[in-house]
Amino acid sequence: MIARDLRLGDVLRGIDLDLPAGSCVGIMGLNGAGKSTLLSVLAGVVVPDQGVVEAASPVAYLPEACPLDPWIPVRRWLSLARRLPGWQEDVGGALIHELPLPPDRSAGQLSQGQRVRLGLILTLGRRCPLFVLDDPFLGLDPVAQVVAERWIAHRSAEATVVMASQHAGATERLCSHLAFLREGELMWCAPVDSWRERFRRVRVRGS
Repeated sequence: MIARDLRLGDVLRGIDLDLPAGSCVGIMGLNGAGKSTLLSVLAGVVVPDQGVVEAASPVAYLPEACPLDPWIPVRRWLSLARRLPGWQEDVGGALIHELPLPPDRSAGQLSQGQRVRLGLILTLGRRCPLFVLDDPFLGLDPVAQVVAERWIAHRSAEATVVMASQHAGATERLCSHLAFLREGELMWCAPVDSWRERFRRVRVRGS
């Protein structure tokens, strides 16, 4: 994926990214840094005021908090999933089993974590060259987090994954590259090993 001079209002300013195919890239930054906006541009959902994005298609995109039509029941969403481009029944079936949901409850009746579970099924159940995931661990319980990490790692073994998350531990475990945004500007993008060499955590034991 290549993004050149992306600009969008006052949110994104001149962002350049050149991501190697098959990489897993973590987008990090404080609240309001522009992470979600950048992902929506990379996914092709939002058109930037300036710049160009060259990316493989189709794109499997999980928006933040997985906004879904609140009136459609889970059972219907899972039925619709099987019509999505690139849907893999074996992977999707495993995700449905490992991230169980109440089938007769509507999307609007689900908790935040349950909506994200449903979004992960709809997104990771597809085979695509590019996955764009906005906070895929939001509201998940510890068991579901482990499942989500495992399937994101599975997809990143065969596709490019761009992921924004406040879950620093999962981001470090999953990602080959890290990119840091600050107030809409890309401050740094490098392999995770470079980040580890530059920053160390030091524990000081008091008396």
